[in-house]
Amino acid sequence: MHPTSSLGTMQDTRPFNALPGTPWQRACIHIVIPSIFLAIIFCATLYQIYEFKSNDFDFALFNNIIWNFAQGNGWYASLYLDQGVDRANFLTDHISFYIPILGQLIKVFPSPYALGVVHAALISLSYFLVPLLVREIWRDGKRSDYLTTALFLMLTLFVYKGYNSAWRFQTHMTTLSTPFILCALIALHRNSLRWAVIWCFLLCMGQERSAIAACGIGMYAFLVTKHPRFGVCLCGLSTAYFFTVVKIIIPSFQTQANGYIYNTLISPLSFVDEKLIYLLNLFTYMFFMPFAGKQALKATISTLPLIALALISNRTGMFRFGMHYQDLISMLLIAASGHGLLYITGQPWFARIPRYAAVSVAIVLLAISIKYARHTLPLQAITRMKFTPELAQLNDDIKKYLNVPAHLTVYPANKLSARFAFRKNIEALRFPRTQQPFQQSAVFVAYNVSTEDTGFSNEMYIKNLDANPTLRLVEDTGELRVYTSIDSNYP
Repeated sequence: MHPTSSLGTMQDTRPFNALPGTPWQRACIHIVIPSIFLAIIFCATLYQIYEFKSNDFDFALFNNIIWNFAQGNGWYASLYLDQGVDRANFLTDHISFYIPILGQLIKVFPSPYALGVVHAALISLSYFLVPLLVREIWRDGKRSDYLTTALFLMLTLFVYKGYNSAWRFQTHMTTLSTPFILCALIALHRNSLRWAVIWCFLLCMGQERSAIAACGIGMYAFLVTKHPRFGVCLCGLSTAYFFTVVKIIIPSFQTQANGYIYNTLISPLSFVDEKLIYLLNLFTYMFFMPFAGKQALKATISTLPLIALALISNRTGMFRFGMHYQDLISMLLIAASGHGLLYITGQPWFARIPRYAAVSVAIVLLAISIKYARHTLPLQAITRMKFTPELAQLNDDIKKYLNVPAHLTVYPANKLSARFAFRKNIEALRFPRTQQPFQQSAVFVAYNVSTEDTGFSNEMYIKNLDANPTLRLVEDTGELRVYTSIDSNYP
């Protein structure tokens, strides 16, 4: 008998007669290696914020909306105003029930590093969960020798561009919800439907797109773990929730004639060549393990709702690997790969392969994936860490202006927005805005931090701001240039 686990309350009677490996080997797979990944991800995440390499708009947006909610400003998000639309309400874009919860943290620690810590912690949690999921898959296969497979899948995920792009493109609510997918799958394998419901509920709280992942979990329950009624109910409820949000709730908050923006981004026949490449890359860098054996194919079917969501879109980020949109599907692909490796390693021909040959193949595959994903890897961020005096000065310069009076609207450029996100009125400074009048405003430009506006250099920003008759230069520290509007008394 398998004892009751923390993920469920029902006893598990599947055969599992012997513990694999030595206690040290089990500790390495379940604790030591995931902890090393955790340390790398934490350091890389915090340094990325320190170096101003985070995705500026979205990271600032979520910090701002979380802070606003904690301050009693509801779903107000002024960063939307620089998008050329009259909508400062987060609910016109997404619904996330993590925001009220995270608001309690940001209320105490109003810093982008606080959200960065949450981002790193939840991404790192996935690496602790992968061995647990592999163990459950092996138990269903009546095997106990799962440690090597768990190690390989952890390494595969650690160098998988889809998941690492989500890490680098911090911080999105769907990415924060990814560990709950693994928790739900583990609960299903342990026949604990009560806990599976709880994990899926927490998953769907992340954002409406997370509900599509819950639909995939329902398909997994139906096809893989043989919980047909649970699977059908979960698919139905999660799909109903998704369409209720995107077709009724979010559009109800729209105030403009063009309505919900994502309704205009549905175009299944656009970018067909890129979408085919996307499908190829999705599975190539999982080394086609999701296609090995019947159970793996059944598990792979659970990815279809998320794949379909990407393929019907004409928003290129949905079917490319440079943004966060492959976060949810990465978890389901890892589960399918676990089933694939169970099948592969159980074949008679696999036992005849020399160990050194199998290890060599694994190293080559991981090296290929590293080459493809190298710009997104947390480890790559660690290797280029440089605490220069200039970077330290810029961080110190910004601290002096974090308490700009609340009545002023702050316009940060050059990926500085997340630092100034903890105020009600903030708008990202795009290049066209530099030539327009400013009223009751403070403007910040860094000399040595790259801008997100392709084709516009920092010098071009500064030239326009210097020539803007509604601004005056307040300070030039050599790293940070500060302007305020002439109608303000600040500083």
